[in-house]
Parts: sequence; structure tokens; C-alpha cells
Amino acid sequence: MLAACGNESKTLIILVSLDTTRADALGIAGARLPDGNSPTPVIDALARDGTYYEEAFSPVPLTLPAHVTMLSGLYPDRHGVRDNDTFKLPAAVKRTFRIVPEILRGQGYDTAAFVSAEPLERRHGLDAGFRVYDQPDRASARGGGQGFRERDALITTARAIEWLKGGTEPRRFLFLHFFEPHRPYELHEGGPKVAPGERGAYMGEVAHCDRAIGELLASLPDKGASAWVIVTGDHGEGLGDRGEATHGFLLHDSTLRVPLVIRPPVGTPRTVPRPARLADLAPTILDAAKVGLPAMDGKSLIREVESTFVDRAETLYGWHQFRYARLRAIRDSEYKLVEGGGREDLTKWRGTSTAQPDALIDSPLVRDRLRGELLRALLAPGSERGEEMASGAESFGPYIGSRAVGSAVEPTEDQNRSLPRVADRWNTVEDLEEARGALRSGNAPKALRLLKAHADERATNPALLFWTARAARESAAAEGLTVQERRDCLMEADGFFAELGERFHDPRGEESRLLVARDVFRVAGDRAGLKDLSKRATGLIAVGRGTALVFALRAYARSENGDMVGAESDLIAALAIDPEDPRIVEDLRVLRGKKPPQTPSAK
Repeated sequence: MLAACGNESKTLIILVSLDTTRADALGIAGARLPDGNSPTPVIDALARDGTYYEEAFSPVPLTLPAHVTMLSGLYPDRHGVRDNDTFKLPAAVKRTFRIVPEILRGQGYDTAAFVSAEPLERRHGLDAGFRVYDQPDRASARGGGQGFRERDALITTARAIEWLKGGTEPRRFLFLHFFEPHRPYELHEGGPKVAPGERGAYMGEVAHCDRAIGELLASLPDKGASAWVIVTGDHGEGLGDRGEATHGFLLHDSTLRVPLVIRPPVGTPRTVPRPARLADLAPTILDAAKVGLPAMDGKSLIREVESTFVDRAETLYGWHQFRYARLRAIRDSEYKLVEGGGREDLTKWRGTSTAQPDALIDSPLVRDRLRGELLRALLAPGSERGEEMASGAESFGPYIGSRAVGSAVEPTEDQNRSLPRVADRWNTVEDLEEARGALRSGNAPKALRLLKAHADERATNPALLFWTARAARESAAAEGLTVQERRDCLMEADGFFAELGERFHDPRGEESRLLVARDVFRVAGDRAGLKDLSKRATGLIAVGRGTALVFALRAYARSENGDMVGAESDLIAALAIDPEDPRIVEDLRVLRGKKPPQTPSAK
């Protein structure tokens, strides 16, 4: 076990989360740059001075639910946050559990979080208990469009250093989140030389995070020697292993196995043979803070380890995006069972490298034992449902698709057995990714051709239908088209978006039709369409579906029809819903610049 030592009257606990970082990306795990050096010398040093876990696992290969597990000690099906974009952690009064910063704040700790990307923005509720929750400014963050809003790890670190230098509380908890290893991978000026290709660029991103950790520790008076420092990853990255380029789709250890280093103020460096889980971090942090532990799925790594090890994982990404099978995994100290889509794959994971292909094993006894463990876990009392949040038509950018609020969080067991696995539909997924790349580069006609080749699957695949519609809409902007050809593209898109709403009950289909109506007006000057836009937006608002985008689009229609007062009212309503959207702020500024000055009424 780890030693819980240090000055009890003055405690600093630092949790650093490296997004999308594989366990084998650390130098201490064997990773090397072309020059033979480690890409992570700072983390390696922490590992040598503390405890390095060769085997640590995420319960879900997605950012938001994995971080809720880190800070709650609960598995995703227990805390209820099951995916990234349409879930949020409910307010404290709506749940029975507390997350680490809430507990520590109640015990007199100052708490601060500095996050680097959109999936952890405070609108998802993870700011609960943090006195300071610092995130990228939406007006200046990189990404947008089809990329996540994010900021450089060095900027995030600089903000955290300011907080550390200005703090006066003797007991503090600091959470940092770096996003660099998430795709797309970028090269960093001044970084180490990396191998060519995506794997090399990926390692450069991990090295950049290591540099940021080094700057953080160097800013502390004792270089962090008296602090608890925990470095981990929320999930890994496929990098082409077993056909998966990124993450979220499958439950192989390339995306479930994560780095974990815990460096206490005073400790005995050694490698712990027992596997660890992200669910173990919350009780470990509370133990380090000498705070009583509530009921959690995880166990403190400071205390004596359990004699048995059981961990589980899930991904609903394929279901939410494509209506493919949900996957679940259960493992003990040697074997792992993955079930979904009418199949059960049993493998021996212990002693297998992250990149090594899984070798299927036929053992009915092991299969039945693990199946029983999974069933007991799923039937255990105490599961909660995460709060759902609307994701507007323009919020699809970073995600391949999404689920409609109110739709089934997961398929029934019978339904799931008959659904296809993502692994059996890679051609669809790969063409969809290529089409999204074509859209990013401005080649919408190419994207539309790629997606129309899968017309036979469109009726059962919401992501495919959405992106086909979006490609049709963006094709209207292609060079050399006549006004009628542009209008034809938009009408085709309108039909696809209508089908999205009707077939999948997805409210974003109707929102997207408002965007099409606006585009038709811009292309053809069709004021009848503008009137229809305003009427349909009013209808959505009347039934409680007035998102920021709906209000902003009605404001556009009202402005074009000369109703500046109504347009201003709508933009104010949009800003109240989404106060951090810089586009709404700018639209309101421009509109107010157009309004004539008010004439004082005669008395």
C-alpha cells in the first residue's frame, strides 16, 4: 500500500488527467522517441519517487463519464453520466452522492480546476464543489466547427500556477486536465523530434503534456516534493490497433488501459502488482486528505489492497451515434469478457501488451463466472440517472452524431443481441470519418458522394442520416452552381433533416431545417421562407424547445424583416440560455449598432 504521510496541517493534492493517453505512451512503460529518450521524463521521475501502476483501467473510453468516475468513485451506470454531449452531472440536490471537490470543500479545502477542452466545460456539471473552475474562453479557444474547443496545456498550466501562487488556504486540491493527445494530433514548436505519421505526432502531444507537468512542479517552492501528485489518463487511443483509430467504439485495452502514477509527499517507490481502476482515485484522494470515505465502487489505493480484483467497462457510443450494439466488459485479475451484439468474447488480458491482438479463449467455466459477476454488478442497488441536456443542431461538430434527449439511454437486452457491432461496420464508420474530413476541407460534394453510398443504412443510422443532410446543405455553397442548383441542394438537405426528426424523434432535425430556411433566403432571397423560419421557430419556442440556436435564428428572421426590437429580445433570450457563445454576443452588438436611436416621447 501507499503511505499516507506529510504535514497534516498543510496539504496540497494535485490530480492531473491526460486526455486520450494510452498506458504504453509513458517512458516508464517502454515508450521511446526516435533519439531513444523517453517522451515523459517528468512523469517517469514521479513514478520512480512514488508508485507506478502498470495496470490501470478506465470504465469507459469517453472523456466526461470517465472524469465523473474519477471524482465520484462510481461506475458510469451508477453515477448516470453515460456519454459526453447530452449528459451532465446533476446538481447536488438531485443526487445521492458527492464528488471529491464537494467533499473536500466541506472539510475546509480550497478547490480549483483548470480544464483544457469542451467535454469538461462547466455546463456538464463537473464544476460542482470547485471554488474556481477555469476553462477555455469560447471566443479564443482552438477548434470549433468540427473540432473540440480546446486550449494549450501550457496555457492551462499557467492559469493553475497563478492560482497556486495566490492561494492562502493551507489545504488545497488542484485538478488539471490536458487535452493534447486527443485527435487531431499537432506538432509543437520546441518539442522533441518524433517519428513520422500519426503515432509519432501522438507521442509528441503526450510529451507536450509532460512538459506542462514539469512547469507546474517547477513553480512550487519545493518543486512539488511535499504535494500529493496523481497523474492518470481518462482513456486511451486506438491508433489503428484492432481497426480502431480513435476511441469510444470498442472495449479493447488500447482505449481502456491508462497510465497511473501516484507520488505521495513521502513514500516508498515500488511497482504495485495489483491492477487499479479510475474508480479507485476518488477514495484515494479522500484518504490522502484524511477525510472519511463515503460508499463508493472504488477502493482507496492507500489502504491494504483487496484480495480479489474485478473491474468493468461500457461504451454506449455506438448505440447513441449509429444504433449499433452497446458493449460491456467485465474482468478479473486474469480474464476479460466483452459482450454485445449477440457475442461474448473471452480473452486473457493479464500479461498482454496494450497493442497486442486479443486471443480469444474458450472456457465455459470462466465465461459463466464473469457473466455472473457482471450481472451482480448491474443488479446492485444505488444506480442513478444522469441529467440530460439538449445539444443543438450546431453542436454536432466534435461528435460523429449524437442521441436525442429523451431517447433510450441504452437498448434493451433483447434488442442489443440483434444489433450490429461497430467492428462489423467499419466501412460505414471510416467513410463517415472521411466525409467529415472532406467537409472540414470544404469539399462537401465529395462528402455527399461518400455518404450516399450507404443509403441502405441511412434509415437505421442517425449519424449517417445527419451527416448526409449536412453534406447536402454545405454542397449548396460549392463553386459554380446556379441559384436553382443551390436551392436544390438545400431542399434535399431539408428532406433529410425532416427524416431525422420524424424517424428518430430528434429535435435537432427541426433545428437544422431552420438553418436550411435561413440558407434558402440567403441564396434566393425567398422572403416566404424567411416568414416560415420565424413561424416554425415560434412553434418550437411555444412547446419548450427554444434552444439558443432557435432564438438566434428567429432573431435573424426578425432582423431581416425590420423587427429590430423583436430581434434584440430574441438574442437576449439566446444569450440567457448560452451566455458564453461569442457568436450571440457579436450578433447582439451588431444589431444594436443598426438600431436607430430612440426618440423621446412627447409629453
